[in-house]
Order: sequence, then structure tokens, then C-alpha cells
Amino acid sequence: MKIFTSQSSPPTSRLSPLALPLSLCLIVAALYAPSLNAPFLVNWDDGAFILNNPRMEWTRENAKYYLSHPFQNLYTPTPMLSLMADVAVFGNHPLGYRIHNLGAHLLAALVLFAILRKLRVPPWGAFFGTLLWAIHPQRVESVCWIVERKDLACALFGGLAVYCFLIGREAKRPWLWQLLAVLASFISLGGKPASAALPGIFLLLAYALDHGDWKRIAKDAMLPVIGSFLAVLFVMCMTKQDNSGYVETALYIPAHNLGWYPVTALLPWLPLNPIYPAIDGWRTALPWLLAGLVMAIAILLLAYKVHRRWTPGVIAILLIGGTMLPVLGLLRYTDFDYCDRYNHIVSMVLWGSLAVLFGKTSLEGRFRRYALTLLTVLALAEGMTTLFYHQTAWQSDETLAIYCLNRPGEPNLKALELGLAAGFSHANPHLLSATAEAYLDHPLKMHNGEFVSDNTRMAIATATLAHANFLRGDHDLAARQLAQLEPSLEELAKDSFSMHYAAEFLYRDLAALAANRRDKAAALHYLEMEAKYLSPNPDHPATRQNRILREKLAE
Repeated sequence: MKIFTSQSSPPTSRLSPLALPLSLCLIVAALYAPSLNAPFLVNWDDGAFILNNPRMEWTRENAKYYLSHPFQNLYTPTPMLSLMADVAVFGNHPLGYRIHNLGAHLLAALVLFAILRKLRVPPWGAFFGTLLWAIHPQRVESVCWIVERKDLACALFGGLAVYCFLIGREAKRPWLWQLLAVLASFISLGGKPASAALPGIFLLLAYALDHGDWKRIAKDAMLPVIGSFLAVLFVMCMTKQDNSGYVETALYIPAHNLGWYPVTALLPWLPLNPIYPAIDGWRTALPWLLAGLVMAIAILLLAYKVHRRWTPGVIAILLIGGTMLPVLGLLRYTDFDYCDRYNHIVSMVLWGSLAVLFGKTSLEGRFRRYALTLLTVLALAEGMTTLFYHQTAWQSDETLAIYCLNRPGEPNLKALELGLAAGFSHANPHLLSATAEAYLDHPLKMHNGEFVSDNTRMAIATATLAHANFLRGDHDLAARQLAQLEPSLEELAKDSFSMHYAAEFLYRDLAALAANRRDKAAALHYLEMEAKYLSPNPDHPATRQNRILREKLAE
């Protein structure tokens, strides 16, 4: 059996230029096809961003608002304008939104493939480098969660910015392509501030490709670097309208993130976290930091071994450290410890840099067949993990809440709040009982570092169990539990997000129990109390039903 060497003609020369990118699209689309059937994840921001957002109608005023104001503490006009377009076209049907998400992901994958080919990565190297990025379990959240189009916009236009930059190096009118790179950088940063690393990416790519020739580097990179840096400053200023942010003083947070992002971006079998990970000091941070350092050292040594020069080492430094700026915790864009859980730009650079560093050597040398076999096995491992494990968790509010509650370790407060919201909104007594048990079993930290009081935890557990028993038809037990809560329910709702969310359902249960006792006055009182916690939109189903019931009782 003949082994292809660097002098032999690889079989890709017989393929059509469109064969590999088309195959890439078909594989990725088939893998994520099950997500197209999922509903809106109402309790996971799809409600707040789309269904219950009064600024979703496509008007000039709403468009100007998103272009000039942050939303949910982030300046993200790119995805918000695209969601407005979806509302205008698809209304309240989630399929169109999901096709939009998947289409954006496919385009981002094609852009990454084009970048790698522009960097002279062999066709199969570009194919596998892109495929391993596109089907990695980290991509599941952004593709399957409609409002995480922020990641997709960030990746797509960030990739386009890099591609325009690479074309500009060889074009007759480089300034035109450089301006397009700056424009794409603005749009990418309007998708998510995680692409704040673009100025560094332009500079380090120019350094590596121009072999340290500073005159050529200045010609190729000055306009894109300065323009994209101004875009970063602009987005930061816009974001600070609603969110001042601050320099992170707890150093274990950036230390944790420095290891967390590269390790989870490459390994396909680690359990992922759909919510912001809780970091419990250096005990949590050190293992991830050490793992990230080991990975960085291994890649640097391999790069030197393969190429015998340090220009690839510059790319390896970019791979591990150069893209970490927006996720280190040193620049906080929100009131969380992370600006996001998973970062498309970081992962694109990771997989793209590995393809650049090792693609030519492994796929045009004597071990070509072994390399292709290994890459195929790795792609299968990623695909199976994505399809049968992580993607199944993103099928509904309930499956996602159960996934978070069942993750190894103690669930944090955000997981329980979302589990409670999903249990109440979907009338799921099993999920409510599991959430109540978790509230009772675990001490919970709030975002300010303080623990949730035992009284509050007990009240939330009692509230969820009361509604669960009401749904099961055990009205006597539900009535006794509600009687314990009712005197202090308003005060508890003021102090706790969970109790505020639950109050609507608890007052409705109290009204139903009073109606069963034929106590018309009490039922009307509880319905009036429920109305305080309902949407101000008169057409909201719960608001409309509450109004109808009160009118009937008042007759």
C-alpha cells in the first residue's frame, strides 16, 4: 500500500474545490438538525429577549435604540437587529429563528475554512480544523439557544474581518480590504465584546506572515489594528451606559478562566455548563490554570519540534494567551465573573492555529493516513457527544434545568433559579420537587458573595413543594404549606428573585383553593395580589386570564 509523501500528489487534487466545504456544511447541518424542532427557551432569556420584549417590532425607533443603547448590560446591536428581523418574518414560530442560527453557524464555519486555506493549510487540514471547531460540544449552546446568536454574530463577522485582512495583504488596493476588516470588526463587536482580541489577532498574524519585517507589518496591520481597537473602545463606552464594570480584584477568576477556555475548547468529553460557572476560590481555579499551562507548554514545544523556528511559536502564544483578554475577568462586561461561558473567537483561533501549525506536516508527510484516521476518530467523538449528550439537554426549558441540577457538584444559585422558573412555568411537579430538594441540601452564594439565608431557602423550598402538591392534586397539603407562606409572601418576594417569580403562581393557587371553599372575597383578593406580579402587557395570556377571572368574581 502506497503511503503519500510530501512529493506525492494528494488525493484532494482530484476533488472539486467545493467538495470539502460542501461536505462540511452537510455534516454540520445534519448534526444540528434535531435542534430545529425545539421550542423557545422562554425561561432562558428567549422570553426576555424576544417574546416579552416590547422593543422587538421592526421600527426606526427600536433600531435606533439598539444602535445607541445596551440591552441586558451588553451593547449587542448585531443580534438584536437580526432578532427584530426574525420577529417581522417568523412571528412567534421558533423554527425560522433556529434556521437563522444554524445558517449563521454554517457561514462562520465556511469563513474559518477559507481563512485556513488562505493560510496555505492543506485542504484536509482545513477541513478537519474547521469540522472539529464546528461540531465541538461548546458550539451547542450558541446554535441551539436562539438568543445566543451573540456568539454566532461575533464569530461570523470576526472571521470575516480576519479573512478581509488576509486578502488585503495581497490585493492591489489593500486599504479597501483593510477598511472592510475594520467594518466587520465593528459588527463582530456589536455581536459580543468577546472579539475584543481582534487587534491582537491582526498584529500577531502580520508578525508571523511578514516574518518580523516591521515596515511590511505596519503597511498590512496599522489600519486594521487601529480601527478594530477604536471599535473596542466604542463598544466599551456604549456598554458602560448601563454597566460600569470594574477591574477584577479576585485574581483566582482570571486564573481559572485562563485554563478553562483553552481546555474546554479542545477536549470534547468534559461536562459543559449552560450557566455561569461558580468559582470557589483558588481551590477551583488552580487545577484549571495548571491544565491550561500544561497545554500551552505542550503546544509551544510541538510547534518548535515541527517547524524548528519560533514564528509558529508566536501563533501558539496567540493560541493560548492572545485571545484571552475578553474572558480573563480583568475586563468585566456584566455583573458576572465571566463575559461569557464559551467563546467562539477563542475556540476558532485554537483550532485554526492547530491546523496551521500541524496541518501541513501531518497531512502531507509519511504519517498522513494515521493523522487522518486520528482526526476522524476525534471528529466522531465530538459529534456523538454533541448529538447524544449536550444537544439533548437543549431541547426545552425543563430538560435544560434538569441537566443543570444533575451536573456533578453542587448546583449554584442561577441553576436553581432557572430550574424553579421552568418548573413553575411548565407546571412540572417533578422538576419543582427536585429544585426544592436542592434548595434545602446546598448552601448557596449570591453574586455579591453572601450566602442565601436559611429562612429564604426554606421559604423557597416550601413554595415549590406547595405548588408541586397543588399540581398533583394534593390540595390539603398544598393549603397547609401555603398557609405558612402567605403572611410573609409579599416581603419574601421583595427580597428573593425566586420568590418574586413564584408569587404569581402561589397567589393563583390560593385563589383556586379559596374558590373551592366558595370564599369569593378571598379568591378575588388573591387574584388581585397575583396581578401585581403579572406582565403589564394586557395581551399576555396570564394577565388576560387573571383579568377575566376577576371580572367574573366581581359580577
